[in-house]
Amino acid sequence: MSVAVGIPQYRLRAIESGLIEGFRPELARRYFRVLRIEDWVARWCRANRGLATRVGLLDGRSAS
Repeated sequence: MSVAVGIPQYRLRAIESGLIEGFRPELARRYFRVLRIEDWVARWCRANRGLATRVGLLDGRSAS
């Protein structure tokens, strides 16, 4: 998966473990796109606006 997404393994582990300080939002979005869970993540962001904003998945205006 690391090679397919172009993200180092340690960053993928951080995303998968929920370590918010260990990943950059654009890398997480790329990973979500490969897994085809973007719609689910968008719904999660809308339901969890505070946390989604804090981790950089939501800019406060939209869920994408």
